[in-house]
Amino acid sequence: MMKIPRAFVINLSGIRSCSKSTAKRALTSGPELPYPRAAVAITVRRKEPQTNIPQYVLVQRGTEPGKGQWSLPGGKIELGENVLQAAKRELAEETSLRENSAGDLRFSTSAGGVFGCSDAIYCQTGLKGIDVKFHYVISQTFAEWMNENEEPKLVANDDALDVKWWTQEQIALGLRNGIVSGNVTGVVVRAEALYAAGLL
Repeated sequence: MMKIPRAFVINLSGIRSCSKSTAKRALTSGPELPYPRAAVAITVRRKEPQTNIPQYVLVQRGTEPGKGQWSLPGGKIELGENVLQAAKRELAEETSLRENSAGDLRFSTSAGGVFGCSDAIYCQTGLKGIDVKFHYVISQTFAEWMNENEEPKLVANDDALDVKWWTQEQIALGLRNGIVSGNVTGVVVRAEALYAAGLL
């Protein structure tokens, strides 16, 4: 039996959640959010040409939840889309990165393209108890920029204010400074471990 490395079983859940201590209080989500929404996020990896240090694409969110914070590209899965279709669409919409005939961008297709799942739950205290403002169940996908001789052009579009490459060290610093979403580090660590094991 294959031993699963510790990094493979890291908790990918976001740091925001509704406290278990409020379970006896009224848990409401309002008419605009009667159930969790399916969403997708994309971890895009490349090697920085001069240093060979892995970098990852983050976008600065232009809308709630997490407006102004940096997170992995992604968004809601549309009716009839599978996870990979949604990932490719969202990545193109937010960063302008897309597959081409040269094969510069490669999406992992193992396990249907999904290497993990996480939650994004944003709550607030309301008159009836804890109100769930947003609740997304996020399928985590992976892509790699393969062309080491060409710099991929990143352009922020759709609901992204900005987009750029980050190293793991920069992501960790951004998390400590409160500008990077809470679960980005865990997702990137898991993706890097799976990539190193040849599973992505």
